[in-house]
Amino acid sequence: MAIGKIIEEREREKAKERMVDAHSSENFSQLGTGRTRDIVGAALGMSGPTYEAAKTVVNLAEADPETYGPRDRTGHPRPALQKVRAWKSPGR
Repeated sequence: MAIGKIIEEREREKAKERMVDAHSSENFSQLGTGRTRDIVGAALGMSGPTYEAAKTVVNLAEADPETYGPRDRTGHPRPALQKVRAWKSPGR
């Protein structure tokens, strides 16, 4: 996830540059496209939604390790993310 964070920061800067270029360019079809999460996910060998899920789990675990620390033994972020959503549900 640390590598993903570095890639994400770089991709966000590139996206800002594309937005500036879009305002000054007449040919929008030449601009690069793609959601940052999808680009980062692909660079890490996972889908964009899986990267986003993993990032959410890591951020919550770092913010509150006692509550959201590692609880999934498979290493896959989806089950852990489901647990996080259940913990954060209004009925809890």
